Amino acid sequence: MGLEAMLKEYGETRGRMQTLLSTAEKDKRELTDGEKGQLAVDLEKATGLGEQIKAARENAQLLDQIKDLPEFTGHAPDSDAGKKDGDGDGKKDGDKDGGDKVQKPQYMSAGDRFIQSEQVKALHKAYPNGVGDRHQIDLPPVELAVGIKSLVSGQKTLVQVGDNATVEGSTLPGAIQPDFRGILPPYFQPLGVMDVITIGQTTGEVVSFVRELVSGRDNNADVVPEATQTALSGDEASVKPESGFQFEPKTASVVTIATWVPVTNRALSDIGQLRTLIDAFLTRYIEETLIDQVLHGGGAGTELDGVLNDEGLTQTAFVTDLFTSIRKAITAVRPFGTPNGILMSPADVETVDLAQDDVKRYYGNGPFGMGPRTLWGLPIVEAPGMDEGVALLGDLKQIVYYDREATNITVGTVNEQFIRNMRTLLAETRGALAVQRPAAITAVPLSASSS
Repeated sequence: MGLEAMLKEYGETRGRMQTLLSTAEKDKRELTDGEKGQLAVDLEKATGLGEQIKAARENAQLLDQIKDLPEFTGHAPDSDAGKKDGDGDGKKDGDKDGGDKVQKPQYMSAGDRFIQSEQVKALHKAYPNGVGDRHQIDLPPVELAVGIKSLVSGQKTLVQVGDNATVEGSTLPGAIQPDFRGILPPYFQPLGVMDVITIGQTTGEVVSFVRELVSGRDNNADVVPEATQTALSGDEASVKPESGFQFEPKTASVVTIATWVPVTNRALSDIGQLRTLIDAFLTRYIEETLIDQVLHGGGAGTELDGVLNDEGLTQTAFVTDLFTSIRKAITAVRPFGTPNGILMSPADVETVDLAQDDVKRYYGNGPFGMGPRTLWGLPIVEAPGMDEGVALLGDLKQIVYYDREATNITVGTVNEQFIRNMRTLLAETRGALAVQRPAAITAVPLSASSS
C-alpha cells in the first residue's frame, strides 16, 4: 500500500471513530457493546496505519538526503583515469563485479590536514556563510606532524590575492577576489636532508646523551696463550690484556623555529587559500630553516648544534680533485662507522653530473640517464642548505633530530588586527639536535680553495 492510500484509509478510520464518539456524547448515552467492539477494531487499525505512515515518511526523507549528497570523484570531469582499453567502467577483464579493491591512502599535505581538522570544521560550521567582519575568532592549535620529514616537491600554481608587494603589510590584504590562475609561487627546491638523518622523539626541554671520545680508544686485544701454571709469576704472557674507551656527556637544548603571516577574516574562511598559505609558505619556511639549523646552527642554547660546527668531525683535506677527495674521505671515516650518504650543494652536484673524460663522455648517467645518482657507491643528496665547495660525508644516521613538538598551526590576533578584521596564521616546531658519533662524519673540501 502506498503512502497516499495509507493516509486516506487512516483518515477514514479516524473520522469514523470520532463520529461515533461524538454521536454518543450528543445523545448522552453509553456506548453499546457492539460500538465498543467496533472502536477497538478501528483503534488497532489506525495505530498500525500510523506506524506504517511514520516509517514511510522517514524512508522518504532518507532517500531525499541521499539523493542530495554531492558526488566526489578522484578525477576531474570527463577523466578517463582508471579505465582500461575497451572498458568503460574501470574493471579489469574477467572481473564481473570489480572485486574488493583496497584503496591506497591519498597523500595529505599540511594544508589538507589543517583544513580537515576538527577545529577548522567547527569554525566553518559556526560560520557557514563566511566569517563576518566583526566576529571574534578563537581557533586552537592544530598539530600537523609534518615538520620532521621532507615535503613532496612540485607545488601547484598559487592562487594569490591582492597586492603582494608591500614590505610590512599583509600578504592577503583587501577583499577576496575571484580564483585567478597563472601567478607562480616562489620556487622552493626539493629537500632531502631530513630523509637521511635519524628522527627521534623527546618530551623534555634538554636531551642528555653521551658520545665516544675517539682519542680515548685503547685497543689492546691480542692472542692469549693458555696458562702453564697456577701462579701468575713467570707466566705473564697468559694474562688477558686490558683495553679502554672513553665517553663524554653532552646535552642538546630544544629550540623553537616559528614564522607567521597575516590573513584576513575572509581569507580564513576560504579553504583553498588556507591550504595554499600552509603548504606553499608556512611549512616550507619552517622546513628550510630547520635544515639550515641542522647544518649550520650555532648552538649555545639558542640554536641547534649544527653538524658543520661540531669540533668532533673527522678532519679531511682536498686531494687532487673532487672525486679523489671523496674517496679518501670515505676511507678516513670508515673506522668509526659505515658511510651511507653524501650531502652536497646544488652547484657541487652539478659539477659531478657534468664531469666528462677526455673524449667528452659523462662519468655519470649523463643528461638522459635514469639511474640513481651515486658517487663511489654512496647516494648523493642534493641539499640546498649546504655550502658550496664542501660535502658532508659519512654515517649520516649518527645525526639525530629529536622532535619535541611537531609542526602546528595556530590562529590568533596580534596588536591592532582585532579592529582591522585580520588574524595571524602562526606555524612553529620545536626540537633538538645531537651528533652521536661525530668521528663517523667528515666535511670534505672539494677544491683547493675550500681546504
